[in-house]
Amino acid sequence: MFALGYVSEGEFQGRLSIPYITPGGVVQMKYRCTDLSHEENGKHTQKGCPKYLYEAGTGTFLYNAQILIHSLQRVVVVEGELDAVCVQAYAGIPAVAYPGADTWGEKKHWRLCFEGVSEVIVVADGDKPGKEAARKVADSLGFSARVVNMPAGEDSNSFIASQGAGAYLERLQ
Repeated sequence: MFALGYVSEGEFQGRLSIPYITPGGVVQMKYRCTDLSHEENGKHTQKGCPKYLYEAGTGTFLYNAQILIHSLQRVVVVEGELDAVCVQAYAGIPAVAYPGADTWGEKKHWRLCFEGVSEVIVVADGDKPGKEAARKVADSLGFSARVVNMPAGEDSNSFIASQGAGAYLERLQ
């Protein structure tokens, strides 16, 4: 569904490949470190090994934005591609991601992508930057957006993994 892959050779070897797909094709590739020994308490801690790498010369885009082409009743907006994958695949709700807490403000036109969506739920990661970013996103989207906070230290992906999709859906109510 998301065309995720694993890079077996070359510059990004050993990383998860995350394509940003649009109706016109792939506009960006992002590569995530898959070495779990680089993680501690859910945080990437390995110096000299960035959690994410990008193809040179690419821009910053919304992830999974192609789902917005169709008029939708409800969409979840999260921080991070794998959160969007998890929400859509396990909770069954169309999900779009912005690629980091500081990216939404740079792209004022992103709000236009959500015109025609009846309900936008912006899910805030359970930390201060996540909550601040979610508030900025919701404020820019206007009256149709509301914020749902994840517990401290959690994001959509970790919450669904630990509590299940049912608990996540209840939290969104």
